[in-house]
Amino acid sequence: MEEDVKIRILHLLNCAEAFFLRYYDIIDALHLDSETLTACLNSLESEYHLIVTDKNGVHLKNPIDFLDEKIIYKSTKTSCRVKVMDCVDSTNTFMLKNIDKFTDGDTLIAELQTKGRGRRGDIWFSGVGKQITFSLMKSFKTFESLEGLSIGIGVAIAKAIEEYSLRNVFIKWPNDIYYDDAKIGGILIETVPYKGIYKVVIGIGVDVYDEDFKDLKSRCGAIFSKKPEDFSRNALCATIIDKVNEVCAQYMHNDREEVMQYFGQHNLLLGRKVRVENEQGSYYGTALGISNKGELLLNVGDLTIMSFSSGHISFID
Repeated sequence: MEEDVKIRILHLLNCAEAFFLRYYDIIDALHLDSETLTACLNSLESEYHLIVTDKNGVHLKNPIDFLDEKIIYKSTKTSCRVKVMDCVDSTNTFMLKNIDKFTDGDTLIAELQTKGRGRRGDIWFSGVGKQITFSLMKSFKTFESLEGLSIGIGVAIAKAIEEYSLRNVFIKWPNDIYYDDAKIGGILIETVPYKGIYKVVIGIGVDVYDEDFKDLKSRCGAIFSKKPEDFSRNALCATIIDKVNEVCAQYMHNDREEVMQYFGQHNLLLGRKVRVENEQGSYYGTALGISNKGELLLNVGDLTIMSFSSGHISFID
């Protein structure tokens, strides 16, 4: 697949002296024909803006903070499998298609997603070396223990980010992460009944370094404008994995007090006028908080409070 070849080219350049390689060096190392190399380099230069080519060869513009499954695994508290794939259509889709091959706690990470998915059929934009996109599989005995899990996962991500001395991290019900008023992350949870239990695929996407979000720029952002010293995506990824496992353990034991308290302090919607859209219609009111089941509580006037288990939220103030 051509996208895989592009990632392999970038890996070579990232390890090369002065981040430069001659054309024939790449052809020999990856056993490519000139036509494939040209197509890949054109894409990396004109679409991804990661390289510069000239008559001498290929220059990598900036070092890439690649993900490394060995580093991530050693940095986590888990004993479960951690796998990094250079390229996949969607980590959630891949895991769901191979659900019988994944066990509790296994994590599948993608350097590049070509068809990343969000809620409501949205597309998750994925670049190279800029985001963290992965799916983690957890097994739950009862469906009731899953209620409001997206809130717990949001709390886990926010806590992980705050461990790097970052503040102003908020959670937008039901599944978005915000930093400094811009969306930097999202969650997609999909459940499959499996041999008397529920296998839950938890998809997470976090924008770590600034990216060209094109028409999404007004509402999307990243944690950092560029890579800080002494920071890596591997470290943050490992921290998120650990926090997600901790929250899932709390939900399995019906212990949500800590999650609810943290969410209450980082609730982006609290006190704001919003519109909730779901299959039943559109509703306007003031967001009050969430129920113990993770439902949004909305004051729609005349002392009437409605609860929502799902829906699309937009601000009206």
